[in-house]
This record gives sequence, C-alpha cells and structure tokens, in this order.
Amino acid sequence: MDLDRDLPLIIVFAVLFAASVVLAAAEAALLRVSRAAVAVQTEQGDRRANRLLAQLDDLPKIVNSILLAVLLVQLGAATVTGVLADRWFGGLGITLATLVLTVVLFVYSEAIPKTYAVRQPLRVARALSGPIAVVERGLRPVVSLLVGFADLQSPGKGITITTAVSEEELRQLVADAAQAGEIEGSDQELIERSFHLGDLRVLDICVPRLDIVAVPESTSAAVALDLAIASGHRRLPVYASTLDHVIGVVRLRDLAATAPGTDPPVSELVQEVVVVPETLRVMDLLERFRQAARFVAVVVDEHGATTGLVTIEDVVSELVGEIDEGGDTGPAITELGPGRWSVPARTPVAELERVVGRPLPRGAWQTVGGLVLDRAGRIPEVGDEISVDDVGFRVTRRARQRVVEVEVSLLAPG
Repeated sequence: MDLDRDLPLIIVFAVLFAASVVLAAAEAALLRVSRAAVAVQTEQGDRRANRLLAQLDDLPKIVNSILLAVLLVQLGAATVTGVLADRWFGGLGITLATLVLTVVLFVYSEAIPKTYAVRQPLRVARALSGPIAVVERGLRPVVSLLVGFADLQSPGKGITITTAVSEEELRQLVADAAQAGEIEGSDQELIERSFHLGDLRVLDICVPRLDIVAVPESTSAAVALDLAIASGHRRLPVYASTLDHVIGVVRLRDLAATAPGTDPPVSELVQEVVVVPETLRVMDLLERFRQAARFVAVVVDEHGATTGLVTIEDVVSELVGEIDEGGDTGPAITELGPGRWSVPARTPVAELERVVGRPLPRGAWQTVGGLVLDRAGRIPEVGDEISVDDVGFRVTRRARQRVVEVEVSLLAPG
C-alpha cells in the first residue's frame, strides 16, 4: 500500500460517500415533508423555506436530478473502491470491494440517512435546500436530455412521481381487513367515504343558490345578526346587487362584536370569500381553503353566475355525516306555539310521536326526514307542505339533497 499514491483516491471516495449520504437524505425528506409545514416557515420570513417551497412545486424534476446524482456518485465510489482494492488485495480485491461497498452503501448511505430524514423531514429538507438547488442546476441539461429520451421510449408517458398503490388496491385491502375483523365496520365506512370524497365535485355538495341565506351590502349589522341567529348560520354571504356579485362573507361573531350604540353596514365587516368553479374537485377545494385561510366559497358556473355556496362543514359532513354542534344530547325539538314545533329532520319518529301525542306511520324510515321524503315522493323544497293523517309537516330548512328541519303542526281533524 502506497499511501502517498492512494491518498487522493481515498479523499475522492470520502467526498463521494458524503455526497451519497446527503443525496439519500434529501430524496427521502423531499418526498415526506409537509407542504403546509414549509408554508408556515415561509410566512415567518425563512429564506431557506422559500427555496424549499419552490422546489416542492417542481418536485419531479428535483427528484430526477437527485436520482441521477445518486447514480453518478455511487458509480464513482464503486470505481474508486475497485481501483484501491485491486492495488491493495490483488486478485481478490474486486470481490472484497463489491461485498464491503454493498454493505457500507446500504447501511450508511441509504438506510441510516433516509431513516433520519423520514423522522425529521422538515429539518433535513430545509437544511439541504441549498445543496439540492446546486445539484438540480448542475444536472438540469443532462436530466432534460435523459427524460426526453425516456419520453421517446414511452410516448405521452414521461417520468413522473406516482403512488405505489392504486385506489382499487387500497379498497380491496380495506375490504379484506374488514372481512378478517382487523377493522370495525364504522372504520371501513369512514375510509370508503374518504374515497368517495375524492370523486366528488363542488357542485355535488354545495348549498344550491335558492337555499343561500345572504344579505345586501347595505344591510345593518343588527339586522344581519338577527337573520344569522334565526337561520342558524355562522356566516352570511354579502352581495352588491345580486347573488352573482358576492363581495364576501360576514361572520356571526363579528356581527355580535360590534360596539354598543353603533350599527355599521355589513360591508364594513365583510371578509374576502373564495370563488371556485362548480367543476372543481372537493379535494382541490380543501387546498384552496388552506391556501386562502378561508372556509367558505362561492360556487360559480362557466358564465360566472353564482350557483351555490360551500363551506368546510359541507366537506366534513360528506366525510363523517352531519355535524351536531350541540353535543350528544340528541336532536332538540323546539315548541313554537300551541300545537307547533320546530323539529330536526334526524329526530326519530318515535320521539316526535311522544311530543305531539299522535301516532305516525312506520316504514323503512326511522327519522322524521325519512317520513317526509317518503310521503313527498321527491326531495322537497323549503316551504313544501305535506300532511300525514292529522299532522302537518312544512320543510323549513334543506341542505343540498337532504331535508334538515321541518315545522310540525297539529291539524284539525277533517
């Protein structure tokens, strides 16, 4: 062994090995880091986070550059190791170098750095954003050439980052787990709902235009507050001339917080609203909500006309069912006057019978809403009335394709 002769190659191997460690950690961190966590760092003025966020926006090209760099570095390390091993061990050198290098690269430049990066993705990705940028700029021409060549081999496909498991495979996995008793039926239903949510568009879940409770921009805060309380809404859209010109939303808590003795118009309390096309997918709507830090959106058609309103509660309702903000005490029936009640549609028919003191028909339904839908033969509009024997039902609130609340009254026997 001639140390003076071999020292340059040893230094080259050390540099290549260190580069392999850095590249492996960078790849794992980029694929695991949360965009939301990076966005929080950028809002605090972190320059490295700004650079990292830009890299996440161009992730396929960045990862392709890293993969090419890893390949070049490991080929270089293997070549240097082979030369040194041949000098030091003669005929057995290549065999020994292959065995040792395989273990060293797998353990120390793959498993360990990637494991750490997966556990600390934000810290690693942020710290390595500079080296990542240098690698991407240096290899950009070569990567573009190789990707173009790959496109020629698979026209229209290209090189992209995709999930390893398809939705169909995940559905089958969930079904098998439920059948084997590994997960509860309720868990399976929640997972299926999440798949279903990905198939929906905003138009499928929004409150239709006719059911929107909104106020003109000149409405006083006191009037808007009364309307919000009476309608049970925490936010009211505010429009300039018609619902096709929504300028924002006003929150119930802002209306209630107006200073005593003042009654400003709602236009002074309005908050910006998100505007989305009715064809937007619900999962993309969630991203819009996150980016805008707003949780209500006006839905418009291709001509810009308002077709509905959608909130974060509508999305959650599709995933877990209607939200009960009143705790676990069950639906509350409110007496409006002699022989008149306001009844949530999910109230059990048996509970309504107890309150009104009259027998009601039974069938496939269990709730008041189900009874109303069955007798109406369709999804009734707000204001529609039906009668069952000597009990009357009038729809007072509807959300999308569901009756939410009805007014029940006792009719004179006729």
